[in-house]
Amino acid sequence: MRFSTLLATIAFAALATQSYAACKEQSNCATCLANKFCGWCSPDPTVFDDKSKKGSQCQDQRESGWHCDHLYSTEKCLIGYVCDHVSGQCAQDPTGGTGDTKANCEKTCHPKPNPSGLSVCNAKTAQCEPCTDYCKADTDCPGSYCSNGLCHGSTCMTNTTCDAKCSQAVPDAMLGTWRGIAVEANFTAGEYDIKIDKPTSAGAEVMVRLADGHEPPGPSGAASTGKITASVGLNKVFTYTFSAGPLAGKVLKGGFESWEPAPETVQAGFYMGAAGAAAPANINAAQADANSMVLSMSKCMESGGKCDFDSVFSEISEVFAEAADPCNPNQNCSGCIGASSGLCGWCSTPVTYSGVASKSQCAGFDSSGKPLGWQCAGKFSKSDCADYGCDFTNPAAPKCMQGAGSLTKDECGQKCAPVVAQYSCDAATKSCKPCDMHYCTSNKQCPKSYCNKAGSGPWSCHGEVPAGCTDKAGCETGCNMTETFAICDPYAGTCTPAPEGTPGATTKYDCSHSCLPAMLEGVYRGVAINSGFARGEWDFSFYSNSTLHMRSPAGKVTIVKLSGSKEAAEKGAMALEGTVVSSEDPKMSGKVYALFKKGQQGTRSNNGLVEDLFFGLSMTPVASFEAAMSQMEWSMVKCKSAKCDFSSRVVA
Repeated sequence: MRFSTLLATIAFAALATQSYAACKEQSNCATCLANKFCGWCSPDPTVFDDKSKKGSQCQDQRESGWHCDHLYSTEKCLIGYVCDHVSGQCAQDPTGGTGDTKANCEKTCHPKPNPSGLSVCNAKTAQCEPCTDYCKADTDCPGSYCSNGLCHGSTCMTNTTCDAKCSQAVPDAMLGTWRGIAVEANFTAGEYDIKIDKPTSAGAEVMVRLADGHEPPGPSGAASTGKITASVGLNKVFTYTFSAGPLAGKVLKGGFESWEPAPETVQAGFYMGAAGAAAPANINAAQADANSMVLSMSKCMESGGKCDFDSVFSEISEVFAEAADPCNPNQNCSGCIGASSGLCGWCSTPVTYSGVASKSQCAGFDSSGKPLGWQCAGKFSKSDCADYGCDFTNPAAPKCMQGAGSLTKDECGQKCAPVVAQYSCDAATKSCKPCDMHYCTSNKQCPKSYCNKAGSGPWSCHGEVPAGCTDKAGCETGCNMTETFAICDPYAGTCTPAPEGTPGATTKYDCSHSCLPAMLEGVYRGVAINSGFARGEWDFSFYSNSTLHMRSPAGKVTIVKLSGSKEAAEKGAMALEGTVVSSEDPKMSGKVYALFKKGQQGTRSNNGLVEDLFFGLSMTPVASFEAAMSQMEWSMVKCKSAKCDFSSRVVA
C-alpha cells in the first residue's frame, strides 16, 4: 500500500470512530452552524437508515447513513415556510432555520378551528401584538360574524406568520435577476431588467435597467442602482430609492406578485407608480394607468439548469465565485456519498453557492470543517442513493441498474418486476396479437426517437409504441366489437372520420379523448432565455392559417409555417414541426422543430392580466425545454385583460 493511501485510510478511520456530540447538542440553527462540520435540518431531525440511531436537527457531516427530508442549511440558516393555521396558508419565516420547503408545508397546512395564541401586526410599530378577535358567537363580533373561532375579517395570524408579515424584510422570492417586458397601458417596448440581492436590515441592493425610450431617458443599456425596502403589513409596498444611473434621485413605490412557474424560469409581476407618486392600489390598477409601470418578468429557477441571466448586469454585478468544493466533481449520488473524505453529500436538486445556482448536486465541507457557502433546498442525503432504475432489456427478467432512474436500491428491487405482456386487437382477424413495445434503457436503443424515461418503468421508445396496447384480458374484452375510426387534427383539436387502416387513424373513442386543440393565435411579446441570449424584446404573431411571424430585437422578421402538433415528451408540452417560409435572418431556413407549453388558464392565474407561453425552436427535434435552451427559447405573454393591448407590436 502506498504511503499516501495509508494516510488517507487512517484519516478516514479516525473520522468513523470520533464523537459527533458537538453538533447534536446544538438546539438552534445559528449555534449549530457556528460549529465545524455541522449542518441544520429544518424543521425536523435527520433520519438514519439504521433505525437504532436517532437523528438530530444539527447533524455532523462526517457521519454517514442519514438524510434530511426538509431544508438543509450549512453556511447560513435557510428561510423556509411555516403554516399559518388560521388561513391554512404557508408563509416564509424570515428568522431562518425553522421552516420547511413550500411543498412539504402545503401537504399538511390546513385551517384549524377554535384558534388561540394568535397575534396581529401593528403597522405603526412593526410589532406583533396579542389577537383580540376571538369569538364564540356572532354577538362577539360587532359589524361582522363569528367564523371558526375568529371574527370574520380578522387579521390575526400565528406568531411565526406575524413576525414574517410584520417585518420590513424584502422576501426571498424577489431576490435574483429578472428579465421581461412592460404590459401597462401605453407601454414602452423593449427589455426591462431588475436585480435584487444582498438583503440587510437597511434594505436590499437593487439594479434596474429600463427599456430604451422609457422615462426618465438614459443611455442605451445604462443601469440604475439603489436600495429597495419593504413596508410593514400584509400587503407590502416596496420602495425603490435610486442613487446612481438614469434613475438617480428618483423614488418609485409599488408591489410584487409571484406568478406561475415555467419549465426553466419563475414568473412574477412587478408594478410601480410614477416617480414620487404613491404605490398603485394593486397590479390591476397599475396596469390600467399609463403613468404606472407593470412588468411581466422571469428569472431562472435555482435548479442548476442551462438558464443563466448573470450576464445581464455583468458590468456592475458582484461576481459570486463558486467555492472550491472538492465534492463537486462527483457527478452521481453513489460516487458522492462514497467519496474518500466522508464529507460529501447528495442534494436532490443542484445546490446554490452564495445564492447563485450551480450545476452540482454533490457538496460538502473542507477538511477543516468549514462549510463552503452552499445551500440545499431539496432532500440532502448521506444515505442510500435514489439513482437506480430498472433495466428492461430483458422484459421477462429485468434488473436494477445504477444511474438510470430516481429510485433507491431497495425501491428498485421492489418495483423491478417482469413486464406484463401487452396485446392489441387485429381488426382483420378479430384476435389479440402481442405488441412490439420497443423497451429501452437509453436513447441508443431508439435510433428513430429517444427513450421515454418516466417513473420506474418499463420505458419505451417515444413514438414507437403501437396504439391500443393493453394486457391480454383487456384486449380480448373489446376485440370482437366493431370499431369506428378517426384521424386527429392535433393543431385544431378535431377528429375527422376515416376508413379503418388509414395511416394515423385511431378508434373514434381514442381520438375523442386524446385529440386536444393546440392552436396558437394572437400577439405575444417576450424575451429570449436560451444560452447565449441577446437582450431585447421579441414579438410573435400566431395566425389562424398556422403561420408564425416573429421579429427579433434587431428587427429581423421570420415567417414559419407550423404543422404536425403532437404531445411532447415533456409533461404538458406540445411538439410542432415547421418550415421557414421567409426570413431576414440568414441562419433561419429550411425545416424547424418547436416545443411549446401554454400557461395556466385559471381565472386567478397572473391576475388575469396576461397569459404565458413558453416556446422553444430548433433546427433538430428537441424532446424537452432543457434541450431547447441550447438552441432558441423564449418566455412570452399575450394580453388576457381587456385593458391590455399589444396590437402595436403585431408582426405582419
